[in-house]
Amino acid sequence: MATNVHMRNPWDYIDTARDINHPYFSWDYGSPKIRLLDPLKFLKLRLGDNYEFTAYSVAVEGMAEYNQDSVSLDRPEAVYPIWHPDHGWDKLERFCQNPVGEDPELYSDKEIPSRFRPVKGQPHRILIYDFPDIGKFHGRQWFLRLLRIQEEYPDVDFIAHGTTSFRAMFVGRFYAATYNPEFLAKKNAAHLPSGQRLLDVLENRDLLGPWANAFGMRVTDLYRFPRLTQFNMFSVLWASQYYLDEEAFRIAKDTRTFNDLPEDLPESDPRVKKSRVDLFIGSVRRPAAASLSPGDGVICDDCTLANRCRLYREGAVCGVPSTDSAKLARLMGSRDADQLIEGLSEIAKVQAERVGKDLQEEEDSGKRFPETDKRLKDLFDSGQKIARLVRPELNGRGVQVNVGVMGGTAVVQQRTPQELVSGAIRALEEKGIPRERITEDAILGLLEGVTSRKGAELLEDVVDAELVE
Repeated sequence: MATNVHMRNPWDYIDTARDINHPYFSWDYGSPKIRLLDPLKFLKLRLGDNYEFTAYSVAVEGMAEYNQDSVSLDRPEAVYPIWHPDHGWDKLERFCQNPVGEDPELYSDKEIPSRFRPVKGQPHRILIYDFPDIGKFHGRQWFLRLLRIQEEYPDVDFIAHGTTSFRAMFVGRFYAATYNPEFLAKKNAAHLPSGQRLLDVLENRDLLGPWANAFGMRVTDLYRFPRLTQFNMFSVLWASQYYLDEEAFRIAKDTRTFNDLPEDLPESDPRVKKSRVDLFIGSVRRPAAASLSPGDGVICDDCTLANRCRLYREGAVCGVPSTDSAKLARLMGSRDADQLIEGLSEIAKVQAERVGKDLQEEEDSGKRFPETDKRLKDLFDSGQKIARLVRPELNGRGVQVNVGVMGGTAVVQQRTPQELVSGAIRALEEKGIPRERITEDAILGLLEGVTSRKGAELLEDVVDAELVE
């Protein structure tokens, strides 16, 4: 299901939205007050009679919903709770478990102003307000936890507010999101449908040209602020429908706008076949995985071909079908890099638990089990996959792990799964760690410690680990 994108504070670009029959809007509670506007009357006046729309008014007290039939700001169709990261995860879960439209103490409370009072029987929706930067470590961990809560409560509609990240809005599969296309346009910056931000239109005209053509525009149109705003609007609307798609599509001079073709075209239609062209814009053609430079074909944000790749997605692994990253993404059901790392870590946990039991049985029995070596190799392979997602420059090379003992100068270099685990065990025992404490957490911590910050935290009091080329 596509995410409904509500154009935020549309006072200066409402005509552009009307021209494409866009039905979703939002405003920050204080924004119309500054302009001395009644936002509901403004929308009805500028959009005209018989124009159907849904609009949100976002305030700290709650988010009110209105539509073309609403008669007053004091009589909203619904009022949804707002959750801010500072409120804590427990409060979000309470919102999920207790729909405000089913709580008579709330929707019957006359002490709550009608503009912020829930409506009996309203949909179960929650606004997520003010996202952290999900490109940074703590933001990524926060986002992954939010995704898990979304999976845990599939009956709740989540609404994203306070982020311009396409990754946050569309990987999170929000019911709706607010977006202001003027935000970047005022800085002479364009937002590509793939999620990239180009900070200077003139310098990036060769990259913007094909996209502008796809939206029925010329690149020279983007030199004007209103048209650049329109381009950013088209970009977010395209992303709301196709951001998670893998299709390579034509963006050439003769292309019609993205919403001109019917959605139910058969595969045999020549217009469908014509859309399946090279993945790369301009002179860069579709490469074989073997021809990619070290670091390419792993993480989109670190790839030298990112600016010209139609399959680029913010925070994603490579989608070029022949790459290992794309194959892994198909297996795991997601291209989001952090989701893949988390999934691989869960697999590694299971593998590490089995390896730990095998090693203990070998020690107790004095025998060597052939299955242990295989499980060690599987565990090591999982670690390598995680490592190459965290450090794309390791793609296609052997991963060598240096395990150092805190407070000591000895370094044990490991090159095989057996050496990796046995060296880690020796290092831990030399530090005075009892064998019974060297369990799956320690083994997994070793792997994650050399591939992610999470693992480094697990073993920060035991070992230092780093990846070297």
